[in-house]
Amino acid sequence: CLSGVSFRAALMQAIAVSGVGVYFSAIYYRSNNIYTLIFLHALNDIQSMASSGIWGIGNIATVIEGYGLYAIGGFAIYFALGMFLLRKSKLKINNDQPALKES
Repeated sequence: CLSGVSFRAALMQAIAVSGVGVYFSAIYYRSNNIYTLIFLHALNDIQSMASSGIWGIGNIATVIEGYGLYAIGGFAIYFALGMFLLRKSKLKINNDQPALKES
């Protein structure tokens, strides 16, 4: 069910990844550019592969099993960055732009 990892490790990964999701969502909301997210997600995937087996270190289950409470720290950093990008003073700029008119 959990692909060879403990429930605790899967929970830590889910918490950390949700912070990255908030950050990526904020980037998309601010930039309205999906290609930026594709690039960032690819970098994230390359980093994950490098740390989990492409270099013969182990597999992704081993890496996830090693997650601890520091994953919550990762969540906090990415969540804070996402909230910084979504602060009201900068969102007002997006809302003040005129809507596109249909022709």
